Amino acid sequence: MAIQQSLPAVPLDIFELIIGTLASSSDLASIKSLCLANTSLVHLCRKEIFGTLEIKPKSWPDRPIEQFMPIYFARQTIASYIRDLRLWVEFHDHKSLDVAVSLLGSRHLKNVRSFQLGFKEDLSFSPTRKEMTAIPDQFVNALCKFITTNSIERLELWQINGFPITLFNYLPHLRELLLYNVGFAQTHVPNFLRKRSTCVPRLRELHLKRNISSALLDILNQKIPVLDLGHLEDLMIYLEDEYGKEMLNTRLFSTPQTLKKIIVGGTSPQLERLKHFAENIHPKSLRTLQTLSFSVLLEKSGQDPLASIIDELTAISGQTTLENLLLSIAIDWDIRCPVTADVWGRLESVLVPQGSFPALKRVTIGITITQYESRDHEEFKAQLEDIGRNYLTKLDKAVDLTIEVGVTIIRQAEMY
Repeated sequence: MAIQQSLPAVPLDIFELIIGTLASSSDLASIKSLCLANTSLVHLCRKEIFGTLEIKPKSWPDRPIEQFMPIYFARQTIASYIRDLRLWVEFHDHKSLDVAVSLLGSRHLKNVRSFQLGFKEDLSFSPTRKEMTAIPDQFVNALCKFITTNSIERLELWQINGFPITLFNYLPHLRELLLYNVGFAQTHVPNFLRKRSTCVPRLRELHLKRNISSALLDILNQKIPVLDLGHLEDLMIYLEDEYGKEMLNTRLFSTPQTLKKIIVGGTSPQLERLKHFAENIHPKSLRTLQTLSFSVLLEKSGQDPLASIIDELTAISGQTTLENLLLSIAIDWDIRCPVTADVWGRLESVLVPQGSFPALKRVTIGITITQYESRDHEEFKAQLEDIGRNYLTKLDKAVDLTIEVGVTIIRQAEMY
């Protein structure tokens, strides 16, 4: 095939759209063919091929790190194409560490907007966090240099304890933050860092999972603020600890004034500990709130699936512009929850009265049953599917009501 040097008379943005579509469908073969067909398209193709880079340790079978190493060390300029960088590092894996240090310290890596950093010792999500004090200095220095060189807008941190909270002072463009099992420390950053920004990062999205109370206390109790939570639009909390509920109820929910979406998840008792959080939502956020989502795990038979949800909805009734209500209920192995009018009828009594939720358009209830292969579940499943017909007829007429019931079967062999 003859390689063309110039493009035909077609706008460049059309080619960019075509290449983007091919990349979204992971059609790398077609993108490679475009590179070979016309050298003028090489730059656009590289932007898609290397736009997102995830580096995993060699112990991970799906994408061992050896696949990337020869490419990167042969042509380090490909780092300039990376917009989304995801690093999973094992420090006993020297190749993983070498690539991470080399990449983070590269002078070509300067266009990253989304960064994910996680430390894992194996394939499972261990509750153990990696201590920053145990991380080699060359990695910490490379990380700090990377932070100050790029305009990070989205940051994910996984399984880290002692992450320098002062690094947020060098992330003025940060808008989205996800913390999974993360602890902070007042550690001093390296002296070579440029002067800290005077602009406090104004977050739009905050996602918190596992050990969230200690991380939040560290953020909220800073004498000099490191994060501005007053303009949050999306707030997601998955409860996995029981401490600091008062702080969660008051300071976290009362600070943002522009919330559009709130997602709260956990077991039924955990959500009970967060009871009455809706009372503390800032009045301005009640007028901007569009979506409220609850994710509940039932671990014991007889637990009320709506125990805390009804109280929260009652607290904001008549005060909010809520449009979408999503209830996700997971029912653990061989557990049965009540399917009666006195339980499910409460949802209708809170949502339907005139003026209670005047902007409400959609209510979606998703229920997942986990069941042993040998046990019968059809009757229970049918009862849940009939909740709308039996107990929520008025709600079904007032809004777009969707109820979906799924079953996850655990086979005997999977138990061992």
